[in-house]
This record gives sequence, structure tokens and C-alpha cells, in this order.
Amino acid sequence: MKPWSFLLGVLVSVSLVCSISCVTKETPVSENYSETKYEIEYKTETYTDTGDIVISTTEGKAYPSPVAKWEAPLYFSGQGSGTGMKYYGYEIDTSKHTRSQVKITLAKAADGYIEVVDLTGLGQIPKMPTTVSRWREEDPKTGDLWLNPEEQAWLDKLEAIDPARTIASQSMKDLAGQEIRFNATNVKTFGIFANTWNAHAITSVELSWFDDVVEKGPVAKERQVPYQVPYEVETQRTVMQKYSVPFWETMFDGKTLSSAPISPATPTEPTPAAPAAAETETNAPTFSLAYKDDFSNIDSGWSQVSGDWGSCGYEDGEYSISVEKNNWFRYQLRSLDQLDDFAVEVEVQKLSQGIGDAAGIVFRVHKEQDNDGFYVFWIDNSRGAYAVQKYDNGLAPELKGITESPYINENALNRLKGVCIGSQIEVYVNDHKLTTVTDTSFSSGSVGLVVESGDRYPAHFHFDNFKVYTRD
Repeated sequence: MKPWSFLLGVLVSVSLVCSISCVTKETPVSENYSETKYEIEYKTETYTDTGDIVISTTEGKAYPSPVAKWEAPLYFSGQGSGTGMKYYGYEIDTSKHTRSQVKITLAKAADGYIEVVDLTGLGQIPKMPTTVSRWREEDPKTGDLWLNPEEQAWLDKLEAIDPARTIASQSMKDLAGQEIRFNATNVKTFGIFANTWNAHAITSVELSWFDDVVEKGPVAKERQVPYQVPYEVETQRTVMQKYSVPFWETMFDGKTLSSAPISPATPTEPTPAAPAAAETETNAPTFSLAYKDDFSNIDSGWSQVSGDWGSCGYEDGEYSISVEKNNWFRYQLRSLDQLDDFAVEVEVQKLSQGIGDAAGIVFRVHKEQDNDGFYVFWIDNSRGAYAVQKYDNGLAPELKGITESPYINENALNRLKGVCIGSQIEVYVNDHKLTTVTDTSFSSGSVGLVVESGDRYPAHFHFDNFKVYTRD
């Protein structure tokens, strides 16, 4: 045999031994990949339904006389005291009419303070006890007047009336010659407190009623419909990478002396979650339009009041809230039922030039004696920022601190929306979702509008196209 043939045979044999004596090992490695996820958002959808259409309206008016009338030397502790306080109690019947409104006209020379309170279900307020001396003496430390037990019990009962029943509360001098109007459709009993020396400060109390003739027909309605928005998420996963090594390298305490990677195992790609359309329709709630107001009708039920804090009322077909005090806020509620799951939206336009003032929506508002509680969603469009807060017993912790957003139009019109489902609160601006917060403090309440001033300038905002959607 020739030498070269022998050498060739040896080389072939060694190659075969090496190829069959190698083993495969695996080691975990991390790799990045993109995954598609979906988030539920809401959009307004218009649909046609059958509803009531007003064909014609009949109007009428009356001038009711007070069924209760008395004077007392003491008014609410927060509004001062004096022998000029007068009370007028009214009973009205609005059950036979579709809508009703009360208009209270003040004299041009009116001065003092006026407060109008809804007493429906409570009855008229009785006269202050007069069986014993009304005044004793003045406390030398505080200046307060000491009352006898009967008078104090009467005053305590008077001040225990829920502040939410207050329809109007303001200086008559600021409102002299003007009117206080309120929606009286569900009001049966109300009282007027006038702390004034002017015996004719109130010139008239007028009850207007409206009877609508309606018939069924097609009505355009709106609802909030959930939809899924895809977004990409960068994440990591662990895969096993395979290596081929000679068998003898595994004999040294389980460690290889060297290794040469071969093609890694192809990891199994996770299947992106497809939009769960059927699940969304089943589990995500939809909301139908329950109330809307474009503020073109000044009798639609929002308060028109003013004071040293500022003023609010209808203005140029919109609703205006102006806050004159620095670092002060004012909210106005619409008389709606206590809502639990709902959506509310409104358009907000800033008219003032100050920095640091804000406007927005208050919701799940509840009132107790000496305590207001609510959530608030603000925007400060002078700097393009927003916040979500909880106001409870004088404290205002932030659920979402002041955060800038590119979706807020600076010094221009913005459309705000809040969606409450259980303990979750979602807020939007101009149809862009800003954040979701969770809080269990308030499960239901009223909704309304709010304006806050900064530390240097008055704040003035207009609101339009206020809408409330309730859960189907």
C-alpha cells in the first residue's frame, strides 16, 4: 500500500470519529422584539332612534304669594346678622306642566344679601322661637352673640340644610335691578332669605310654565362607543441557543474548554393579540346621550349668580364662569341625578390673559354639611398642561399631577371628556386619551363645570356643548 493512501484513510477515520463524538449544548440568551397590544378608547357615534319631538308649546305665568313670611334677628352664621332678615316661603304646583321656571326680580335700590333654597320635601322653615329673650350679650373674645338653647337649636337645624339645595346665594347690591332665574320643574317648595333693611328689595316672584305637545318620531342621538387602538411595545424574551462541542469538553466538571456556536434555534414568535371585537362589544360598556346643553337657552337651568368672588351665567350663547379672586375656584352644577358610570364632555374656551388659571369638569360631586367632595379634571391651556385631582374635606391630593400634553390647544378651544367606570377615571382632550387613574373614594355624584384663578390675574372661561352620557 502506498504511504499517501494510508494517510488518507487515517484522516477519513479521524474525521468520522470527530463528527460522531460531538454533542449539542443549549444556553439561554435574551433578545428584544416588538409586540402589538390594544387599549380601549371611546368615540362619539351618532345614531337615529325613536323619541319625542316637540310640535308646539303653550306658555303661561302666575305671581304666587308667599304662604309663609316672617322676620328674625339672626341670619345664617356665615351671612351676618341683624334685625333686617326676612323670610318668604312659597308653595308651587308644577306637576301639571311640562316645564316650569321661577324668576325673582330685585329692585334697583336692593341692598344686602339674598339666598334662595329648594325646600322640596322639607316643608317651610318655622319662625324663630320668640318665647324667651332673643339676645343675651356679646362674647367679649369673639364678638359672637350668645343664644338661648331654643334659639340655638333652631339655628342649628336651619344651618343643617344640605348646601346642595342652595339655588342662589349672592349680594343683592351686585344684582340690583336684575333677576334670579331657576328651573322649577321638580321644585314644590322653596324659600327666599333676604338680609336687608329694604322692605321692597324683591319686586316680584314670577312662575312661568310651559306645556309641550309631543309626538314620536326619528331623533338623532349620540353615544360613546368603545374601540381598540393598537400600539407597539418593545419587550424582551429568553430563547435557547444551541452549540455543538466535542464530547470530551463536557468531561471537565461540566464545563467546555471551547465552543463554536451553530445556527441558533429559531424561537417561536408570539402571536400578536388580535383586536377582540366580540369581547369589546360584550364587556366594554357603551353610553347613550342622556343630557346636552349648548347654552343657547338662558332658562336651561344653570345658575346665574355673582359675588365678590366673580360671576357666572349665560353669555353670548355660551356659559361663562369668571373668578375675580386670586387662587380661588368656583364650580357650577347642573341639577342631574346622582351618576355612577357615565361620560361627560364639554368645549372650553379661555378668554382671560392670566397665567396659571385653569378650567375643566367636576364629577361625582357630593355635598355634606361643611364638606364638599368631588373629582376634578383641569386643563391649563396657557402652558398646555392638565391634572386630575380629588377634593375631599378641604384636601386636594393629585391623582395625576400637572402634566404637559401636546394635544392641548394653547389659548384656544379644547374639547374635554371624562369617562367614569367603577373606580377607573379616564380623561381625554380633543379626542386624545391623556391618562387613566383609579380611586374608590366617590362612587357616584353630580357633574358640572369649574374654573380656577391663578395668583395674579382673574380667570374667565366660556363653556359650550355640555353633554352627559349614561351607561346602557
